[in-house]
Amino acid sequence: MSVHELGVAYEIKVRTERDAWRRRKVKETEFRVWDWLVDGKSFNAMVHAGSGTSVLLDLDYPIRTWQLAVLLGEGESKDPRFGMPDGRVVLMHCECGDPNCSAMTADLIMTAETVAWRRIGWQVAYEDFDAPDSGYHPIEPSLDLVFSRLQYEQVLRDLLNVE
Repeated sequence: MSVHELGVAYEIKVRTERDAWRRRKVKETEFRVWDWLVDGKSFNAMVHAGSGTSVLLDLDYPIRTWQLAVLLGEGESKDPRFGMPDGRVVLMHCECGDPNCSAMTADLIMTAETVAWRRIGWQVAYEDFDAPDSGYHPIEPSLDLVFSRLQYEQVLRDLLNVE
C-alpha cells in the first residue's frame, strides 16, 4: 500500500456575468478554484475534472465547514443540503456547490494511522453511487488513495482557517 501526501492549492479565475436588467453591462468577479494536490500533482488533472471543478467553495457558506468536517470524519455525510444519500464524501464539486449538479465522491475509510479515499468517482446527490443505470461510477482506471492520517488532518484543519 502506497501512502500519498495530501496538499491543496488554488488559482484565481474570473467569472463574467451579464446584468439581468442591463444586458450590455458585464460584471467580472474573481474567485479561487481550489484543488487537492496528491504527491504535489493536481487531483483535478488526475481525474480529468475540468476547470470549473473545485475542492472548496470560495465563499463563506456552511458547505465549506461541513465538507471539511465530513472529510475529517467529524460531520454527517448524509446531510440533505450538501451530502450524498449513501454516505460517500464529496471530494470536489462544480463551483455552484450543488451536489445535484455532480460531485467527485469517495468512500472514506479512516484507521488510527491512515485515511483512504476508495472507489473515487462522479455522483449526484439524488442517486446512490451504486444505483443501476445511474451513469455514475468509479473513474477508470480505478483510483484509490491512502494518506497518513496525521498529515491529512493537518492539511484539512489548516483549510478550516483559510479566509
